[in-house]
Amino acid sequence: MSVALHDALQNVDLQVGQTYGVEVKGRWIELRVLADRPLVPTGQEPMLDPWVEFPPPAPQFRLRAKPGSIVLPDPPDLPAHDE
Repeated sequence: MSVALHDALQNVDLQVGQTYGVEVKGRWIELRVLADRPLVPTGQEPMLDPWVEFPPPAPQFRLRAKPGSIVLPDPPDLPAHDE
């Protein structure tokens, strides 16, 4: 956050849990006031390992491929383009 924005917000009476909006240069700016800390991780939180191990999925069906030839469709007739 820029220093100017930080200094400007110091003079505003912000209430915890409120959301404020204002239009600046044709764009809407939204400001949410949080109680403790930001919800966006800052990278300093501890990494948590999952405590559940999911079993591998059971096979539902088998698909057996057979060698063969592929029948291609006829190419479409394109009209001649006069330039």
